[in-house]
Amino acid sequence: MLTDKDLTVKLIDFGLATRCSDGKRTQGIAGTGAFIAPEMFHGSQYDKAVDIWSIGVILFMMLTQEKLLPDGKEETLLQDDAYVKQRISESEELTACSEDAKDLVKQMLEWDPEKRITASGILEHPFITARGCQSLCDPTAQKTSLFEWEFDKQLPLKMERYAKCPLLRQLALRCLVHLAAAATLPDKLSHDLIVAKHHFRSLNPTGSGQLSEHELRVRLKREGVSIPINFSETFRKCHRGNCNQEAVLEFDVLVACILIDAVWPDALMREAFSILDRSRDGVIEAEDLVMLVNSHDQKNDLQEMIREVDTEDSGYINYEKFMRLMEIAHPLFQWFATPIHE
Repeated sequence: MLTDKDLTVKLIDFGLATRCSDGKRTQGIAGTGAFIAPEMFHGSQYDKAVDIWSIGVILFMMLTQEKLLPDGKEETLLQDDAYVKQRISESEELTACSEDAKDLVKQMLEWDPEKRITASGILEHPFITARGCQSLCDPTAQKTSLFEWEFDKQLPLKMERYAKCPLLRQLALRCLVHLAAAATLPDKLSHDLIVAKHHFRSLNPTGSGQLSEHELRVRLKREGVSIPINFSETFRKCHRGNCNQEAVLEFDVLVACILIDAVWPDALMREAFSILDRSRDGVIEAEDLVMLVNSHDQKNDLQEMIREVDTEDSGYINYEKFMRLMEIAHPLFQWFATPIHE
């Protein structure tokens, strides 16, 4: 599928999908015949390498506008690697593609799952690194992006405002970012969300999903943005992980920072509240957050998260309190002092 504004490519229909962690294997045939990996047909156990094969089939089709396998003959032709190798070598359309393209297709359609390229390997492959996000993050690229946008020079200030928000509001903002991906939004908010997504894509061209402080600093300097002297402290406060880990920004946090002033539709606000209200009793309590993060070890921290905004010491946050919490912070504190920059 293609989104209507910036033509982002999206895969859909994961009704049969299941989570497969490292080392986990499963069994059984599931999926559409033309895209099923050979090991599924063999009746043996398999792991997430089957997804790489399926995406490889999609890539082959995108590059050649041809099917990889004849309908109904997939299982027979995938008993060994002879047919696919011949198919790849004899495709005139694929022959006309770059060497990087052909190499990536071959590695993704490797018959032996143990030798098949991994998702990380794909993101590091020259075919991806030379072209991925080119129009988003390379100012010298000749190709013009289909979606025009400008870098937000207020990002450091917005990050500082996000870092000063109560932790419960930060959590709710991240929920809203995820909910917005599948929601119908007002035109301006829809546009702003796309712009925020492009910020992250351009800052993270490798697709790792995490942004380091160094990467962000380099981009800010390139954009001519003054970096506050307390930027490292702000970055650390925006970091979601353990304090012993290297601080990184993930997609939902950066987008939440950029959209810190967004006015969200009431329907999304109620849905975000519902996500946080795990017990579905109309209030958010520490136990709800324990269920959300699936960790009793953090219960004391989660209770403190409630107390931080529970001015009446009731032990819970109802929807009225939640809406007060989510109101846009008064902008006055942004300007009460002139920020010091590096």
